[in-house]
Amino acid sequence: MLDRKHVAFPGRLVIVGFGSIGQGVLPLLLRHLEIDPKQITIITAEPRGHNVAAEFGIRFIQNALTRDNYRVLLEPQLRRGDFLLNVSVDVSSVALITLCQEKGALYLDTCIEPWPGGYTDPSLTPSARSNYALRESALTLRSRFADGPTAVLTHGANPGLVSHFPKEPSEFVNTWSIDGFVSEGSQPAELGWGTHERHFPSDGFRHDFGSGAAIYLLRPGAATRVRSWTPLEGPYHGFLITHGEAISIADYLTLKDGEGVRSRPTCHYAYHPCDDAVLSLHEFAGRSWRLQNRKRLMMEEIAAGTDELGVLLMGQPKGVYWFGSRLTIAEARRLAPHNNATSLQVTAAVLAGMIWAIERPREGIVEPEEMDFERVLEIALPYLGDVVGVYGDWTPLQGRERLFAEDLDRDDPWQFKNIRVS
Repeated sequence: MLDRKHVAFPGRLVIVGFGSIGQGVLPLLLRHLEIDPKQITIITAEPRGHNVAAEFGIRFIQNALTRDNYRVLLEPQLRRGDFLLNVSVDVSSVALITLCQEKGALYLDTCIEPWPGGYTDPSLTPSARSNYALRESALTLRSRFADGPTAVLTHGANPGLVSHFPKEPSEFVNTWSIDGFVSEGSQPAELGWGTHERHFPSDGFRHDFGSGAAIYLLRPGAATRVRSWTPLEGPYHGFLITHGEAISIADYLTLKDGEGVRSRPTCHYAYHPCDDAVLSLHEFAGRSWRLQNRKRLMMEEIAAGTDELGVLLMGQPKGVYWFGSRLTIAEARRLAPHNNATSLQVTAAVLAGMIWAIERPREGIVEPEEMDFERVLEIALPYLGDVVGVYGDWTPLQGRERLFAEDLDRDDPWQFKNIRVS
């Protein structure tokens, strides 16, 4: 499987953005697509990655896409049957999807991005700055471009890959895109809101448009923590960073009676990055959410470690059930160049989503939950290390009140009130 050519792609491939994910996915695309490097063009705002592009003989254009120039720069590069892979930040996904639909080109991104300021502009309401709003703005394109070319939304590791499982002194350090992490950490905390919940958060708000599957909190995700569990780590506190899958999975698993909602699960992201990234977040918060002066993306200096990326199902009679990928840095380096464990879990999903789109070029605008999970996992699994399912007996009430009394709902451990860290 590591040398298998999954599909031939005769068109042109335009990669927008070339940070850690772009650099990591390029060797996978060349390994698993029948494509010549001459068919590929990279358009990116920064010189970072130029040496990687040169290593593979890929055309590299350093030019930032903006509201004013993106059509001028991209239209000559795209025609019917081509593919735009969007792994950028600060470039509107909706704008690029619209252009691809008009040109007849395929499309994939790893999250729905706005133009600069869309995450943090204080003149916008928190609802308008949410992933919920970004998702709704992308989904409205379905009616405008019915039966258009395939455009795959939010297909990285999470959001993306995880949706196929149940069926991340004055320096900011991280193992994946720092700009992307800071952006999503600065948005309001968001979560899919279940019908079993009986304690609406005092700082919680509902949206007045769309499906109503999610709520948001009036605080940034990087300042909001939740309790969770993984088989290797055990109980931990993670950051409730807004992610598209928390909304799309909750929406996908909603049961309705006509227009009324009969059942919906609560769904949220619980992210614990590497230790240096946690320290960077604390410093970021202490600077009143102003980014540090220097940024350092860790790749070669990572000595050891494992990424646990999975889905935790809570509230079932047999206990919690975790299903996901355990990938070590050593195995990631063995499997693919220009990757660490964090990036490879994303780039494997990007590869799988692109192949799925090439094989099904007329699916219109789709989310991960609407895709063939068996085909996606067939392509991605060789790059995910150990993929396991593990039961546990953890609940968010375990070990509580050892030092101080707490306001808990003891009748139902799985209330979000018990999961959120006060």
